[in-house]
Amino acid sequence: MNWLVDKLHNFFWEVRRRLWNMKHGQPRVNGVDLYVDDTRTCYLKGYYHAKTAEEAWDILSSQTVVNASFDHDLGDSKRWTGYDLVLCLARYKEEFGLNYWPKNKPVIHSANPVGCVNMESVIERYGPYTRTNHLRSVK
Repeated sequence: MNWLVDKLHNFFWEVRRRLWNMKHGQPRVNGVDLYVDDTRTCYLKGYYHAKTAEEAWDILSSQTVVNASFDHDLGDSKRWTGYDLVLCLARYKEEFGLNYWPKNKPVIHSANPVGCVNMESVIERYGPYTRTNHLRSVK
């Protein structure tokens, strides 16, 4: 039964990827850059500006994202936050083995200090990036 669920899951994401490509054109060869924020304007040249976490998830799950910058508070509290987006990336990596993380470690540009720390802790723990050791060896 698990093989059927896997096939349906892969089929579903392949359809989403193709629909995204039809709407936005073919992805860049090297991948896309993503900026997620609902209020700030993206001044980074070449970045795709997603205003909701759902829109960002569509891009992350269907495209190869190279660089990403995330905000925590994304509009209405009933919708996903940037923290929910990062948790979803971690969950798909842990449970399904699907790596939708950006190639380079994401930058958090949130004004919410608690949300920023929470997002960074999930990225440090579950992201496929080299861990930074903050402990110094004593001689």
